[in-house]
Amino acid sequence: MSGERSFTIRKGVADDAAGIARVHVDAWRSTYRDLAPGEYLRSLSHEKGTEKVKGWFEHPFKGLEVFVAEENPGAIVGFATCGYNRDKRQPGLPPRPGSSASVLSIELSR
Repeated sequence: MSGERSFTIRKGVADDAAGIARVHVDAWRSTYRDLAPGEYLRSLSHEKGTEKVKGWFEHPFKGLEVFVAEENPGAIVGFATCGYNRDKRQPGLPPRPGSSASVLSIELSR
């Protein structure tokens, strides 16, 4: 079938930071173009995003998982993050095996 695309989903690693940041920044600029202030969208950068994403791997919060979608090896076209429930209305509840988890983000490039 023409137009079909295939992807590999795998657990993300620190070396994926630049690809994840690119998807995030580009997705936000496209998706929120008419909703978010232009000044904010212009302030997003691949470089700052890469540093932020590196932090996810260097200093992850407990339970954070990052997955990437690749069209070709090294060509990240999407990512998802998930982790334990971080509901601030439930302070002091430690994450534990089998506790609630949430999808925190799913972002895709076109």
